Amino acid sequence: MDPQFKQQLQIWHDTDEYEKIIEAITALPEDERDYDMIGQLARAYNNDGRYAEGAAELEKIREQGADDPLWHFRMGYSLYFLDQFEESAGHFEQAVLREPEDSDAWLFLASCCRSAGMNERFWEASERLRILSPEEWQQHFGSVNPLPEREKTNRSSKAGRSRNLKDPREAQTAELYTQEELDRLEAHITAQFGNFESVFHEIHSPDIHVDIAVIPPEGQRDFYTLVTMGMGAHRMAVPEECREERLDRAEMVLCLPADWKLDNSDEGWYWPLRWMKLLARLPGEENSWLGWGHTIANGGPFAENTALSGMLLLTPDHFGEEAALCEMPDGSAVRFYQMFPIYEEEMEYKLSHGADDLIARLDKHPSPVLDLQRDNVCGHRNPKPKF
Repeated sequence: MDPQFKQQLQIWHDTDEYEKIIEAITALPEDERDYDMIGQLARAYNNDGRYAEGAAELEKIREQGADDPLWHFRMGYSLYFLDQFEESAGHFEQAVLREPEDSDAWLFLASCCRSAGMNERFWEASERLRILSPEEWQQHFGSVNPLPEREKTNRSSKAGRSRNLKDPREAQTAELYTQEELDRLEAHITAQFGNFESVFHEIHSPDIHVDIAVIPPEGQRDFYTLVTMGMGAHRMAVPEECREERLDRAEMVLCLPADWKLDNSDEGWYWPLRWMKLLARLPGEENSWLGWGHTIANGGPFAENTALSGMLLLTPDHFGEEAALCEMPDGSAVRFYQMFPIYEEEMEYKLSHGADDLIARLDKHPSPVLDLQRDNVCGHRNPKPKF
């Protein structure tokens, strides 16, 4: 790589201008991008929150990076934020094998193992971190509990949930539920949506901490139910005339088919989870609010396997009237909204006719389960998806 170009990339990196790095490198023909440049591009994608793209770039140089601890670190980092904790841990294992004094790699390894329920290895990695960097260990794992005797836990146990794990990169100003509020929220989710045996942990939380509870298919509910946990810690900027209606706190609900590959990071499978986190953060990032009947456009299809391109928020009627609202100890309420993907033509119809008219076309109570092949009620039928 040209030294001057490399220096410019580093300047952009130091000033958090990751888009400029991405634009500069992707503007070059692929055959002009060497190993180092592709690694820089992957780092920029990761830092810009585009983890699947970062992993895709690193895949191109997998053979060259087999013995490079930095390649393993970056790949582990990508997979970590795609919630593929076990595979991520494997790469951080390779990184610490080659650079055993790298405290950052040990920190991520411990975090991966904690999230994946690999408790013995978590304790080993966190102990190694404690030796290498006592301050980092205290900051991130000093209050992890209970597990004083390495008792076995799993992802459904309270001790195994990430809410007790301090994020290696979590901002100190993150808005969080109080413990009492979180207990109330979890009890509501269990009572109204079902028992959640696993949680997609979010360990990077710059503003709010958004985990996703996963309720598996069971009985008549032959589908996955995903519920965010953390969005409601933020009070949304609702209009003055709506203040008394207690609409300022919310969580999102999404239902996926029983055969949906939740552990697949390909965008064709991952985009629904990405959108749960996107919507959870949208009100805080834009100083706005989300509520019933609101629509959010993607600007194009969510992925190559579907023509669905926008989201409509509904009440989760399929789960009963009480599912839509959780009373909080301070008298506030957390509303639950069903995420219902729609087509561009349906979005346009809603904007011109209103949500009620669109819902009437959707038979008033549409199935809550994502169907990539459902009829477009305002246009042509969606072509069969390709995975």
